[in-house]
Amino acid sequence: FCKHGPRCRKRHTRKVPCPRYLVGFCPDGPECEFAHPSFALPLAPSTSRAWDAAGGGSSGGAQRAGVVPPSTGYRDMRNVTCFRCWQKGHYANRCPNPNPRQQQQPQLLCQPVLNGPVDKGAFEISFL
Repeated sequence: FCKHGPRCRKRHTRKVPCPRYLVGFCPDGPECEFAHPSFALPLAPSTSRAWDAAGGGSSGGAQRAGVVPPSTGYRDMRNVTCFRCWQKGHYANRCPNPNPRQQQQPQLLCQPVLNGPVDKGAFEISFL
């Protein structure tokens, strides 16, 4: 279970994965007869090159703490749709338009109507 997979230079021997470890917990721990795989995957080649250039990789010289790989940038605001007013160009948390739901008073869609005389223990309510 090498992170390099079948292209690993060391040609690791294959082991059967521990089903209990894959589910979440193996009580045998390091003494288990099955393999406990590591799920740490290598970075994509383009990401690792940028990471190394930023000083985060081993080939980029001294490692600096807290260095993050460069991101692709912000979204183009022409492609962003506001989910409050459904207009393009801004996010809903920065919407310049007032919320149409806030302008109107909330209307009751269901109003209770009592049918017949009301007893102490039971009554019937129907909704329109």
